[in-house]
Amino acid sequence: MTCEYRCINRPVDWEVDFGGKGMDGIMQGQVAWQGSSTLLTVTMTLIPHGFLRLFSPIMKWSFQRGEVKNLANVKAYMESL
Repeated sequence: MTCEYRCINRPVDWEVDFGGKGMDGIMQGQVAWQGSSTLLTVTMTLIPHGFLRLFSPIMKWSFQRGEVKNLANVKAYMESL
């Protein structure tokens, strides 16, 4: 898989295009401050090719589930600092 950062505006937002043999996609992230809290929004657009299109609903569910766990781990780590 190849990743190309299209936009980096640290620490506010970023955009990454990625592509591989069976799938392309775009990931965007934004950080917004809300008083003493921070809101992280991550959006991923997947563009499967060929037979992977048949598995799009399963891949979407799997990616979402994985990202919820990943972001919970990031939050726990950041709050422990």
